[in-house]
Amino acid sequence: MTQRRAPHTAPPTVDTGALEVLASRRRYFATVPERDLLAQVLAVAQMYRWRTYHTHTSRHSAAGFPDLTMVRGNRLVFAELKRVGKAATADQRGWLVDLACVPGVEAYVWTAEDLDMAAKVLA
Repeated sequence: MTQRRAPHTAPPTVDTGALEVLASRRRYFATVPERDLLAQVLAVAQMYRWRTYHTHTSRHSAAGFPDLTMVRGNRLVFAELKRVGKAATADQRGWLVDLACVPGVEAYVWTAEDLDMAAKVLA
């Protein structure tokens, strides 16, 4: 019995133009300040008729409490907003984990890169 060889296939080519678009997009998102992301998420939430709460200054609040609290119908969503490349603090992660353990509560960390996903969550 003769053994067949697999046909030679060329390695996949990389579309450098697409990679540059992705890199450019990432560079742009990295420049979006948290306050602009907040405004965008609040606009989406308003469009979908969410009731929202944002603490404007957290100096006298519990450390790490999420930036946004949103409620609509039987849904309760907490969102921590971060600049691209910035990680949530230990206190912020702790709040989000504890809140997400409550049945029916949703907790997220969103950056400017996640705005499409945030819109889907809030739709």
